[in-house]
Amino acid sequence: MKKYVRLTATAMTVLMLLCGCGSGDKPEGMPDNMPAQGMQEETATAVNTQTIELSSISNEYSYSGSLEPCDEVNVYSALSGKVATVNFDVGDTVQAGDVLFTMDTTSIENSIKVSEASVKTAETSVNTAENNLKMANGASMQTQIESAKSAITSAENSLKNAQTSVDNAEVSLNTAKLNLDKAENDYNTYSQLYAAGGLSEENMNNYKDAYEQAQNSYAQAQLSLEQANIQYKSAQDSLDQANTNYDILVNQTSEENLIQAQDNLDQAKAQLESSKAQLDSTKQSLDDAVVTAPISGTISQCNVTAGANLSQGTTPFVIIGTNSVDVTVNVSEQLINSIKAGDQVRISIPTLSDEDFSGTISSVSPDANSDGTYEVKVNIPNEDGSLKSGMFAEVYFTKEKSDNAIVISRDSVITKDGESYVFAVEEGKAKRYDVEIGIDNGDMVEITSGLSVGMKIVTEGQTYLADGDAVNDVTNKTESTAEETTRTTSEGN
Repeated sequence: MKKYVRLTATAMTVLMLLCGCGSGDKPEGMPDNMPAQGMQEETATAVNTQTIELSSISNEYSYSGSLEPCDEVNVYSALSGKVATVNFDVGDTVQAGDVLFTMDTTSIENSIKVSEASVKTAETSVNTAENNLKMANGASMQTQIESAKSAITSAENSLKNAQTSVDNAEVSLNTAKLNLDKAENDYNTYSQLYAAGGLSEENMNNYKDAYEQAQNSYAQAQLSLEQANIQYKSAQDSLDQANTNYDILVNQTSEENLIQAQDNLDQAKAQLESSKAQLDSTKQSLDDAVVTAPISGTISQCNVTAGANLSQGTTPFVIIGTNSVDVTVNVSEQLINSIKAGDQVRISIPTLSDEDFSGTISSVSPDANSDGTYEVKVNIPNEDGSLKSGMFAEVYFTKEKSDNAIVISRDSVITKDGESYVFAVEEGKAKRYDVEIGIDNGDMVEITSGLSVGMKIVTEGQTYLADGDAVNDVTNKTESTAEETTRTTSEGN
């Protein structure tokens, strides 16, 4: 029964405060500014009030979206062929510059050797052309002729040696082709036998290895023949050049020799530059065989395997950046002209944290979607990597904001017949003030005129007030009085 009596006493106290009535003597605990019965000339309306202070208010629009990677890079290889090593897999974190994978460089290294030989040959041709030019400028013609003959003999010997190398390379290629054909035939034959269960996996692997070895040997034989042909062509060019030089010395006048010698020198220098360029290009291929990460991030795709062949068009790796993420939302036309790239926005990610994140508008589409909305992309820093692609996010855009403004509860404002007004408490009376409203976010409103700092406005009980009505400001009194009455009742019981 004590609980029932306590609640009754509390209710009675509140009733007396709100109605301003009671016995001739004030009950214990009743505030001094509450008149006793017989002293009150008119009924005062109990109200709650708010003292106006300067504050900030904003009007926000919210839109939902999902987090997505800010940077997503497809990593390609400039080369095709056999993959030598793979250093990372899906889910691994990489730094910009880390070596993702390397390509087999055997053929590239062989090509470099061939290119280096071409450069040396071209350098020899330049030296020869320079000497010929000197001889054409007044040296003994007979000496020049003998030297030219020696050059021809030397070039002929080189050509014979080169032809021997070509012949040997052709024989090796034919042998490698026969071996490849046999290995391929064995592989195909025993593959069928293996598929039928008539051959063990170990034996099948042996035939497979033999086939792959035969392929590599055939490719190497092709490269050797190519190198031999290049050397043969170089020897043939040297012989042609030697014959040309001899012809110039023997059959043409000194002036003509001089002109031709200069031309030959120019051509030799041009060939040297071309050979050097080819060597540089081949060396670049050697650099291209090492594929590095262009950005720091996380591996989302890995489509290469060490030992397998990589073909053009394949995307070996895909890396997503983790330092920041994007969220794309479609905003209405009411908001689009109030925002721009570079604006800061508030973002809520409920599944991750109760605290808001800060983001920056990175782009605003100037064209509307088919539904009349506009695409806006927001970038969010993610240094710790806690933000994951696919997380739900709520983005809040500020359409308008006012600082150091008079801000009051929206419920405090009464709007009637096209006019907005509030009641203030002055010397126990309600005084009406017409106001103009600025920003309205649904809960609070900005008052742009009609009120000033320090005024005490009515926040509860204003509905039935009229200008000049007596009011009783019970702000924070009802609760404290009820608590005191409860305490007294409890002690009495």
